[in-house]
Amino acid sequence: MVISHILHIHIIHNHRLFAAGIEKCPQHVPLYQAWACLELRSGDVLTAKRLISEALTRDKTNGEGWLVAAKIEEKMDNQGLVGLILRRGIECSPLDTELYRALADHEISRGRIDSVSSWICSFVLCRWCLFSPFSHFTLSHTLTLGTGTTRARH
Repeated sequence: MVISHILHIHIIHNHRLFAAGIEKCPQHVPLYQAWACLELRSGDVLTAKRLISEALTRDKTNGEGWLVAAKIEEKMDNQGLVGLILRRGIECSPLDTELYRALADHEISRGRIDSVSSWICSFVLCRWCLFSPFSHFTLSHTLTLGTGTTRARH
């Protein structure tokens, strides 16, 4: 009984802290995300959903928000929406690796392994082109698979 009372006091205190933080800094998306995670852990999925919707309204390019939204739908047993949310997150934040990982895990858990391979390959190529020190080269179309070498030219 004492532990549940202490936990209840902490939850009320956390609500006040998040509300004060959002009042002072309403555009700070991580506050909404953290508060949504707190609500999700305490079992209030509707409040969590409202908060993460607010976060995504403020910044849809933040991949973490899409991950939290997917977790909320997963907790509500809306498996079909989980994949849709993660795909939308990838559209809005195409370089967020965690979104790809989460979508791959979700698709694999549903037995859709084949659907994962094509967009994972596209993602890996996109990442390589953007962040490789060799991205300024134009790669020739020849790849010697046996040796793993690639010929490049300026």
